[in-house]
Amino acid sequence: MAFPTSTNLSTSTIRVEDVTKRYGKHVAVDNLSFEVHQGEIFSMLGPNGAGKTSTIRMILDILKPDSGQIDVLGGAFDESKKERIGYLPEERGLYRGARVGELLAYLGTLKGMTSADALIIDEPFAGLDPVNTEMIKTIIFRLKAEGRTIVMSIHEMHQVEEMADRLLMIDHGKRVLYGSVDEVRQQYAENAVVVSGQGDWQALPGVQSVKADEARRSFTLHLSSATRPDELLKAIASNQDYHLQSFALAVPSLNDIFIRVAGHNGSSTVNTNSQWGQGDWSNSHESA
Repeated sequence: MAFPTSTNLSTSTIRVEDVTKRYGKHVAVDNLSFEVHQGEIFSMLGPNGAGKTSTIRMILDILKPDSGQIDVLGGAFDESKKERIGYLPEERGLYRGARVGELLAYLGTLKGMTSADALIIDEPFAGLDPVNTEMIKTIIFRLKAEGRTIVMSIHEMHQVEEMADRLLMIDHGKRVLYGSVDEVRQQYAENAVVVSGQGDWQALPGVQSVKADEARRSFTLHLSSATRPDELLKAIASNQDYHLQSFALAVPSLNDIFIRVAGHNGSSTVNTNSQWGQGDWSNSHESA
């Protein structure tokens, strides 16, 4: 979803407060609360069936919540706001028998455009290769630079790390992670560093264990609780037996955090390998 700059004095483009949605006995969204700030890229994450689609459809007033409140652009959703919000769902398609150009012109006129002003696009429904992925990312960053608010729901964790300012992870309809991407990663960080170079890493003071990557090009050094990373760096720099090529804090990836959190909550449909073209900006593979 792409939202214009809000004219409201509040910095929240979307506010979801204590929202619950049930389908019969199944609770798809369970007392969910979060805010999307004006001008940010906000990512919604979660396993298949977590409740992301239901939440997005309630924000767009496609579905009504059973309880709770949703404000969009400073108030309740109404018809005038539909003209200000761009929505790209996962399931996309054309009317059978309609020419692409004619259909696009028709859809443009529904938004008040003339046929001469409507869009011309090339293979909009094809899977995205790396070049087109970069193009879409450029468009998203440009929208953000213009003050727009972007809400995207995707499974590709490295895209979230690269693009999103803040994130929300839903599992079984509940909020399990919420905050800035950096804050969430730091929350799950251990007292460890990742190094590359030459030396007996296990012999360093304060190192409790060493784990090499599969190619043995880098090593994760797990430190004692009393050892600070800067103290370890000083010890390496002052010892001529070590040749350091890189040194960084061992901050877990969102992919690792996703698996850890979703797996801990008993989810059986975690999918972290979907490509950008298989997800979308505002929807995901789920039944709820």
